[in-house]
Amino acid sequence: MELSIEISRFISKLLALHSIVSSHIAGTGLDPPLLSPYVIVHTCEKWVSNTIKGLLERGGVSVAKLPEEVKVYLVTASSAPYCMYHSLVEFHLQQRRSLVTNLEITFRSSNSTASVKITIPKQQQLGKGVLAHPVPLCQIKVVMLKYLPKLQIWKKDKAVIVGNFCTTALPVGNREKIFCLSQHLSLTASRPLEHDLVVPCA
Repeated sequence: MELSIEISRFISKLLALHSIVSSHIAGTGLDPPLLSPYVIVHTCEKWVSNTIKGLLERGGVSVAKLPEEVKVYLVTASSAPYCMYHSLVEFHLQQRRSLVTNLEITFRSSNSTASVKITIPKQQQLGKGVLAHPVPLCQIKVVMLKYLPKLQIWKKDKAVIVGNFCTTALPVGNREKIFCLSQHLSLTASRPLEHDLVVPCA
């Protein structure tokens, strides 16, 4: 409502200005400017339409290209120095499943432990998340993966999932720098699987 009132006031001022300019020019014998009220209203409506469209599409940020990546602290520690390291963790299923797949991924260093849960939707093969940890990724010694089925599964063959684990420190500047374990991992329901993690320091 307020926007409509402001637009009406703006148009009224433009029309008044057009009338004043035309009357002054009429006394000089020159032709008035070729700017009719229709042109003014049409131009204003077009400007307002484009402005609203831009606000809806870009959330009010008027830049030609939005930033693709910014460096931020997603999680902080409870004690000094408060900063945490963040890593992207991914699990690629070898085969699609008709069920939602939930995993818990844990990083362990010599003096710290950090975990995150990720979900792989039905009929998809990739699940990913951000794991915050107090030491650099290259100081993580062990990764532990745990398959978390929602329901009790009685058939043993359905309680095992197979896939690959990958990780990289954030922000991801180059996809080629992502580190993946070389072999497929077989995860049994509610039984953690531990694997050495050797990621070189940058």
